[in-house]
Amino acid sequence: MAAIFTATITPTSTITPTSTITPTYTITPTPAPYLWLNTVNVFPNPAKSFAKIIFYVSVDSEVTLNIYTVSGEPVRKIQQEFFAGTNAFDWDVRNNAGAKSASGLYVYRLEARSKKGEYQETSGKFTVVR
Repeated sequence: MAAIFTATITPTSTITPTSTITPTYTITPTPAPYLWLNTVNVFPNPAKSFAKIIFYVSVDSEVTLNIYTVSGEPVRKIQQEFFAGTNAFDWDVRNNAGAKSASGLYVYRLEARSKKGEYQETSGKFTVVR
């Protein structure tokens, strides 16, 4: 796999002995983030008794799924280690206390942290119908 780089450009000015100012630029290649996190889909949507949040992560990572009501109230938090590739969280449409979640619109946030400490997050929404 070829390395992907971005550039960090640092402008500086040099004053020569003859009192002329010469602009100089230092270009430093900076590796692009190695960790990518993308949501693929939520299935089924609307969910009734379960929801599968499918996502892609580019490297082995610890991924956290946080589910909230549209008003921002936390509903469920699930954390798990995943290998690189397409993965999924299975949610039983229950809150952290084990009670069934009500019908409505929910927001999810996926957070991934690689073993190198890189961090990515993505979010989306889906509906629960009872």
